[in-house]
Amino acid sequence: MPTIYYEPSVCNCDGVDYSKADIENAATLALELAKKGRTIGDSKYPHVYNDHKHFDFAHAEAPYLEFPILQKGRTYDGLSPGAERLVIGSIADDFSSAVYCACVTQSGEEKNVFAACKDDSMNPRGKGMLPTEGKSLVGEIEL
Repeated sequence: MPTIYYEPSVCNCDGVDYSKADIENAATLALELAKKGRTIGDSKYPHVYNDHKHFDFAHAEAPYLEFPILQKGRTYDGLSPGAERLVIGSIADDFSSAVYCACVTQSGEEKNVFAACKDDSMNPRGKGMLPTEGKSLVGEIEL
């Protein structure tokens, strides 16, 4: 399994949660396909991420790959990609590792335009809500 750096434990795309396992599944399949020079589906995933919103992935180097992300252990099979994508960069020559850039969503956006989803790693201000938001948190712990 490839190593994914800066990987969050969760990302939330406008109310839809994607777990660390969901992120790993999408990244692994994207890297496996790219290593073989293969794509799947009508939109030919994985493909180079066309950054129409000019996201700043300062922690990763181009080229960036885009791949559909699905929930609950499912991986993209070439059919409906859904509204969310995983973006990875700084891809190793042997495809053994990459850097997590973002989960992005087309939900509520113009065609082919993405908004960053919220995560607990690189995109804490994205579109969505993390599990701890809106909850009362412990102010002090006495042991």
